[in-house]
Amino acid sequence: MIDNPYIPYAGAMFDCQLSRYLTEGPPPVAPVPPTSSTKKSDNIRSTEGIRIDKGFQIHLHCKPITKQGLIAYNGPFYCPNHCCSILNNNSIINIIQCDCPCHRMIEYKPIETIVFIGHANVFRYWICKLLQLPIEGWLRLNLGHGSISTFIITNDEFIIHSKEDNHNHNSDDHDDQEVKLTKQLRYGSIVTLNRLGDVGHLPPELLTQ
Repeated sequence: MIDNPYIPYAGAMFDCQLSRYLTEGPPPVAPVPPTSSTKKSDNIRSTEGIRIDKGFQIHLHCKPITKQGLIAYNGPFYCPNHCCSILNNNSIINIIQCDCPCHRMIEYKPIETIVFIGHANVFRYWICKLLQLPIEGWLRLNLGHGSISTFIITNDEFIIHSKEDNHNHNSDDHDDQEVKLTKQLRYGSIVTLNRLGDVGHLPPELLTQ
């Protein structure tokens, strides 16, 4: 069971962790169109669906898991080593070539790579939520056994332009019309789906659904 803090997998040669949120179960929303097994799953959907949705919140819509991801989440000034930048008045004035997480973030390179191994229904539901698609369509995604789906999630600042109309609507004089252009800075994430259900690494005799 994975919780906070995460429990490492015993004997693993790399950072591997167990999670009960990746095991088989029906998502919290019944698929549309329904299948012959939809009604059979309704009895356990109320409990298993909560678990799968909780897994999305913990694993994806959450703070970072690894130390590299924590640096990416908080910014390069959070790096405890300060090995790739000289800090002066909260600004980066010198960048030394290296491959630490904070320097990779400055160079717009991947910071944190996480591999999830779990049941296809869990990933179908997660993909719909990540892409902000109707979650009741999760069963329409074709994910074969052993298939690979890849996401890239980047954090960035967005400049949103908006127009403000200040003219008097009761006036017939168009010269009195004034439009003001304003800028608003927001911070958010961009989710990109690179691969969905890729099975090119498997021989034809091993392709199953």
